[in-house]
Amino acid sequence: MSIATLEEDVFGEPLTPFERLAAGIPAALAAAGHVLLVAVAALLLFVLVTAP
Repeated sequence: MSIATLEEDVFGEPLTPFERLAAGIPAALAAAGHVLLVAVAALLLFVLVTAP
């Protein structure tokens, strides 16, 4: 099943390239934010475990 078919099932018509870009930017930023949170948590754990 193609992306355009899924979009048509959900929205009634395939999305335009601009709409895909407008939806993709916040999704990419959210994913990057989650990666950053995990990195900060790992760093905090490392600092707490290795602290004298």
